[in-house]
Amino acid sequence: MFRSILFVCIGNLCRSPTAEAIFKSMCEKRGINLRVSSAGTNACSSLRVPEEAIEAARIYGGDISNHTPRQLDEEIASRYEAIIAMSGDIAKKVEEIVNHDVIITLGDFARMGDWDIPDPWKKSFEDHLRSARMINIALEKALQRYYL
Repeated sequence: MFRSILFVCIGNLCRSPTAEAIFKSMCEKRGINLRVSSAGTNACSSLRVPEEAIEAARIYGGDISNHTPRQLDEEIASRYEAIIAMSGDIAKKVEEIVNHDVIITLGDFARMGDWDIPDPWKKSFEDHLRSARMINIALEKALQRYYL
């Protein structure tokens, strides 16, 4: 399967860095060597990751405390075999921004169908936790299916 993955959400503040960190942790624990990163379709590098997102990611083994958001562009996209979007709407936006052979949703990557991850930006800790839990479930399924 893919040896390099770029996770994408809107701001690269909550969902995609959480997916990046959780998947890196899962792979490292199992000795799987993958290159994983994240970007946003509308990222602002001056914004900080919300504490709620940091804590939610930590619960599932990811550390996003030092993450800096970055904007998706052709140069970044070209470094990865697959771009995995947190929702169908984001996948469509990615297609408008970059020309890439593999742009899929996290739900499709995990073979879970319509599994759009809700955006927890400026919402409660429970919303961040729900998104992190959904990301974790999908990534665990994808890991089991393709890498173990």
